[in-house]
Amino acid sequence: MFDPQPGFDHRSIGSWEPQFSIYADCSDWKCGHSGKLDRENLIGRFGEGLLIGDLKRMLRCGKCGSKRVRVLFSWNVNYQERQGSTAVRPVATVPVS
Repeated sequence: MFDPQPGFDHRSIGSWEPQFSIYADCSDWKCGHSGKLDRENLIGRFGEGLLIGDLKRMLRCGKCGSKRVRVLFSWNVNYQERQGSTAVRPVATVPVS
């Protein structure tokens, strides 16, 4: 799972390949709540043009209510299996500065 760099705030959720899953992670160290976001629901409600930066500003932790929420992306290792391919790519971790 990786946190996109600040330049990705201007990238839309529809521009990410469908094999990436989108997660939200509370940045409050006392909480640490995280969960997977429903990509199709987000696109259905806000359109493919929803920018990652706008998504970050809309999110609030469901556990503690904090607005300090990160948007993370993870390669869905089962995506290609569901598509009929035998190739599976491991999840890559990109360090955040």
